[in-house]
Amino acid sequence: PSAEPHGEPEAGDAWALDLSRLSADGAHAAGGAIGLDASAGSPLKLSLDDVLQHGGKDLFMDDGRTQLMVKGGAHDTVDLSGTSGGDGDAWVEHGAATVDGVAYTVYENSAQNAELLVQHGVTTHLM
Repeated sequence: PSAEPHGEPEAGDAWALDLSRLSADGAHAAGGAIGLDASAGSPLKLSLDDVLQHGGKDLFMDDGRTQLMVKGGAHDTVDLSGTSGGDGDAWVEHGAATVDGVAYTVYENSAQNAELLVQHGVTTHLM
């Protein structure tokens, strides 16, 4: 599926990327990992529902949790929110992990048994 921006951007703003409408223009996903393209200049919006839907159990760490990974750099941003229902949607920073020699910050939702690994350098906003 292709991602289409919602509405019109304000002057100086970039489009936000919505995982449910993932586009090759600004991000790509493979094997439970999302690769961001800093040149797109767009934040990636992720919800707990996205992690649960697009992630997989024990993809990167053997801890029984559903996991999704975001790869990127210093010019990339992730906006991480809870579920649409609002129950059990709290994300907390849960330390760091190294996968294939790359360092990630781990965000955990213990109520839903989910983890998001975000490559060090990517700015993450908990919404």
